[in-house]
Amino acid sequence: MVNTPQTFENVAAQIATRLRKLRTEKDYCQQYIADYLGVSQSYYSRLERGKADISLTDLVQIANGLKISLTDLITGPQETESRYTNDEFIHYLKSSIDYLREQNAYFYEQNRELLEIIKKNQPSAPIKLKKV
Repeated sequence: MVNTPQTFENVAAQIATRLRKLRTEKDYCQQYIADYLGVSQSYYSRLERGKADISLTDLVQIANGLKISLTDLITGPQETESRYTNDEFIHYLKSSIDYLREQNAYFYEQNRELLEIIKKNQPSAPIKLKKV
């Protein structure tokens, strides 16, 4: 598939179409969104028809009002495929927990051995530790 360059008119038309589709999906009237933006209903109607330029500030406000991301407003919802199935993810988490337990046990044993060595070499001298 060859990507053709986007023109301002094409992008504006796509956004206008998305505005109307999202508003009607949420069952909002144009007046509701216009009031939310602090603009007239006729101006908002022109936005939905692609007859008026829309600012980035208005796009952000509309996305917030519709409770969607700005990306979803502009490009539509992006379908993302999960990297793991639920079972794979649970297995991954269990493996991670087991690994951390092993590491914790290893470090605990190393510290215990180190403490024994210190006690043998300097039984009467207090150990001073520096804060790191």
